Amino acid sequence: ELAESLAKSDSLISDFEFADLRTGDIKKDSVLKEALLDSALFYLNRATALHKKHYIAYLNIGFISYIRKDYEKCEYWWNKADTVFPRKNHPNFWKTYDVPLSQVFQMLGRQAGSKNDFPLAIKHLEKAVKYDANNSDMWTDLGGAYYTDKNYNKAYECWQKAVLINPNNQQAKKGLEAIQITPQTK
Repeated sequence: ELAESLAKSDSLISDFEFADLRTGDIKKDSVLKEALLDSALFYLNRATALHKKHYIAYLNIGFISYIRKDYEKCEYWWNKADTVFPRKNHPNFWKTYDVPLSQVFQMLGRQAGSKNDFPLAIKHLEKAVKYDANNSDMWTDLGGAYYTDKNYNKAYECWQKAVLINPNNQQAKKGLEAIQITPQTK
């Protein structure tokens, strides 16, 4: 029964190219696409009920959430897979999943920042750097959100990390200079 559920879910998900995850270019929604995703989800849930440590099923459930732009749920399922197949032991495998997710959280953080919702921007950007800690631009964005929220110590830490990762990051360097002339309140 497990093998049947996995085979059916894998064949349904194979209609979606994994490269789309990296580019963010998910095909236009259609009734058929949603029906296929629902069917795959049914079989994946069956598979996880039968085998609690089947991390590929958790990854695919997360992928379905990603396709549907439910990034919080995607994060939940990929973190569930991480409990079985840890990121720390398989960093190259996880980059395929974590980098696109971090890019989505960076985009959401920037959107929240453009609406002056800095607590939400910080929340999303914290997730972005969690999943791609070596991305200087993400650290720079997070530093900017903290700075605008008047949390200068956190902004300083973020910009320091950004410059450590990329010594040519001029935006982070300017942020560090701004910290030197800003009164410290947090």
